Amino acid sequence: MDKIHPAPVHNYLLRRDAPLKMSTCLSELGVFGAYVRRGEDMVMNECVGHLLRTKSSEHSDGGVAAGVAVLDNPLLI
Repeated sequence: MDKIHPAPVHNYLLRRDAPLKMSTCLSELGVFGAYVRRGEDMVMNECVGHLLRTKSSEHSDGGVAAGVAVLDNPLLI
């Protein structure tokens, strides 16, 4: 598996007890699927959700729970 290198974008990161500031950010989109079989019969094979995490490009590791990334919403136009 190859590492994906997303293009950095400018975005605002909103965190509790921190001032709002413009940062150079990277986003990661995770898509969740459900696959269920009963014997030879496929019961379900569907996309069931997504999660978009955004973090400052200055951080290489860490996620939402560590306080480095924030949960985000994609802009669909």
